[in-house]
Amino acid sequence: MKSDAHFGHKTLVLFRLCLAGLALGLMSLRAESAESTTDRPLLAAGYAVTNVLRFHRLSGATIEWRSTPVWRTLRGWVSYSTDTHGAYFAGVGGYYGLPFADRWEFGLSFGPGYFRADHRIDLGAKVEFRSSVELSYRLRSGRRLAVGFGHISNGSIGRVNPGSEFVHLLLEMPL
Repeated sequence: MKSDAHFGHKTLVLFRLCLAGLALGLMSLRAESAESTTDRPLLAAGYAVTNVLRFHRLSGATIEWRSTPVWRTLRGWVSYSTDTHGAYFAGVGGYYGLPFADRWEFGLSFGPGYFRADHRIDLGAKVEFRSSVELSYRLRSGRRLAVGFGHISNGSIGRVNPGSEFVHLLLEMPL
């Protein structure tokens, strides 16, 4: 089994990649019309806290790619999230955005994925399901700031099913 230091190093590298992506996104701010950004794929990167409803909260990083809409505002996604102790979730799924007001969107997301446990968090199975809600605001640049709340669970297919809740803060950038 690999050491905690090895997992911590991998997480630090992911944090740095996410921060570099956020910095590049912020440095290249330019005004784009809403129409020019809503039909493009998105790259989202940000900060997450897992186990938010439990005593041992863990910080982490998330990076996610969202496809162009395949039907109305339904997009596919591919995501990778990790915490500072080496647990991670890599999955695919769907995201449905419900625009409201001028620049706001409420989103629903669901998908299966592979979960790698560590000594701090074990969800009972390697196959887990992620469901989440998200509220985002579109900036003049076309980028979006989003906050989300979600749950990862194995749906009782594993030996135990404790589940885990998370909160994330993302910068979503049209590609």
